[in-house]
Amino acid sequence: MAACVISRNSSMLSKFKLFRATAVVSTKSKSLSSTPRRDDDDAYVEKRQKKVYTRRGYDTEHLAEPMTAADLPAVRGEFPDFVRSSEEYRWVERLLPLRSIPQPPPGLPRQTPSGWAPPPASAPNLPYFVGRTRTHEYPVFYELRNSSRKLVKIKYVHGDIWAFAKDIQEYLEAKAECPVATQVHEVAQLVRVKGWFLDECKEFLFEKGF
Repeated sequence: MAACVISRNSSMLSKFKLFRATAVVSTKSKSLSSTPRRDDDDAYVEKRQKKVYTRRGYDTEHLAEPMTAADLPAVRGEFPDFVRSSEEYRWVERLLPLRSIPQPPPGLPRQTPSGWAPPPASAPNLPYFVGRTRTHEYPVFYELRNSSRKLVKIKYVHGDIWAFAKDIQEYLEAKAECPVATQVHEVAQLVRVKGWFLDECKEFLFEKGF
């Protein structure tokens, strides 16, 4: 009985080995058959090399000599004459951008209908002076810090900057009826005011004659 079992197992093992060998051979034959050998592989390689050679020869080909004025065709007809005129150039200057912003013309009122005030002809008799920006505006700007701290910055303060900070603080406190904090930056010639008093600061500068 034991001998029959052994012979049966050996026969099954031999069948499994035969099946496995057949599968391997069929797999290899299938992979080889998917990429068959071309008879004209050598001719294809040679043809490709010829194309590359032809392209390289075209790239390295020397170009002809550049064209000169003598090679151009003869001009037919005559060109009209031109006249240089400097009188009409003033119409061209009106279209050109200005290199700097011109000064306001004299004789303007102290305050225009738009609310803009031209710079004064003479500086007021004060221990300090506040200049204008390049566009002749008051140098008063909003400044927001840390998304919650609202300030107003006044630049171009010359002279006694501490007297200017004291005068504008008293003016704003009288307007707001509450204490107003100021900060003086003597090196940068500017004064910061806590709060958004932009219009009030411009009114102060206008009343002082700046």
